[in-house]
Amino acid sequence: VVDPAFLEPRLQEAIDRTDPKASVHLLLCAGPFPNLTAPTLPSVPTPLIRPFGVAVAELRKRGCGTLDVVVPFADQASPAMDKWGANGFGCRAHVFAEKPRHRSVTEWCSGLVRGTRAQALVFDYVGFPAEVFDEVAAAVPMPVFDVGRLAMDALEETLKAL
Repeated sequence: VVDPAFLEPRLQEAIDRTDPKASVHLLLCAGPFPNLTAPTLPSVPTPLIRPFGVAVAELRKRGCGTLDVVVPFADQASPAMDKWGANGFGCRAHVFAEKPRHRSVTEWCSGLVRGTRAQALVFDYVGFPAEVFDEVAAAVPMPVFDVGRLAMDALEETLKAL
């Protein structure tokens, strides 16, 4: 777990060092990093896709105001609730590392959302296995989102538009 204040300037340095002809930048982290900027060619802005920003926009578009949010580690639960709350969402955080080993991810997620008032289940990190996500999405009786997958979809749409 790395503090965003430590990471953000290093991410900006990495973006600044990339080829100025890059068509798009994709941040592979679920942190909000609101101060990151992408370089621009003369009069041509370079998109910077932030998975968290993409997820916020998609969940707002779908009218999801309350969320059950899954984070990888306990130290990420409070910051996740803070960032979602700062963007107008009510949420409960669940820690994937605390999932009992004898339960499958699908069983665990089904138990998390049983009786919840949340309107969506969100995997708040990049890199969740697609096949497990698909299994959970098929089993859970509410919309399920993965911020990494949403960002990849946004990347695909951005590249198509170029």
